[in-house]
Amino acid sequence: MKDPIRSSTSRIAGRALALLLPLCALALGTPWLLGELRVRAAPGAARLDRGPTEEEVRQSRRADGRLAELEKRALGEASTIAPVEAERDGSGERVRRFAGFGLSVESVPGGARVLVNGEEMGTTPLTTSVRCLAGEEVRVEVRKDGYGPARRVTRCRVDQLVEMAVGLK
Repeated sequence: MKDPIRSSTSRIAGRALALLLPLCALALGTPWLLGELRVRAAPGAARLDRGPTEEEVRQSRRADGRLAELEKRALGEASTIAPVEAERDGSGERVRRFAGFGLSVESVPGGARVLVNGEEMGTTPLTTSVRCLAGEEVRVEVRKDGYGPARRVTRCRVDQLVEMAVGLK
């Protein structure tokens, strides 16, 4: 007579082996299969197991040359302005060189709102550019809750930054 436990164990082991062998083959073959699918899915894509072709090297060098030319051209058009100390101009205001027209406003106490020609520009200490025409009047108002507003008037200048220090009362 057959042993029922032994035949049952043999049957389970056979089924387990039948399931495990394909899973092991799939696990071992998956990386290779995915690599093959990626290369086929992207025609003309470079494979990782080879270096660049001569044509790819030439294209890269041409691109590098174009980039270097653009950088050279951009740097040639750029200008820098070295920082200088503020000076008093004919109006008695402290000014320094600036690209366009700008205002630098400080207040005591700090954190006051700054309005330029009625437009809120930020809080002190503040440095901002202002769109205006040379010679045009520029009205500056500095406000902070609990203090009276301070008002100043200046004139728009070409490539100048006007510095203002305002004490609020």
